Amino acid sequence: MTENELTDLGFNKIEIKDLQSQNGYDYYYYTLDIFENLTLCSVDSDRVEDDDWFVINLDWPDHFKLHTLLEVQSFLQSVGYQEQV
Repeated sequence: MTENELTDLGFNKIEIKDLQSQNGYDYYYYTLDIFENLTLCSVDSDRVEDDDWFVINLDWPDHFKLHTLLEVQSFLQSVGYQEQV
């Protein structure tokens, strides 16, 4: 999945500066609030290879990842999510 696909789905970019993280570099990721207690998060920008972004939820098991636009769209549809305008 690409960054453009994430933003087209309504994901918001969250930028983390080195000053905040103190890890030696800036990075960013994307989030989408589905419901009050359900947020999807992308992998961090420093871990993306070949513009291959994927989406997780921090409460899900590590093996549960959404890798494609179709997977994310299907998930959003299955939980009845409608983008906030």
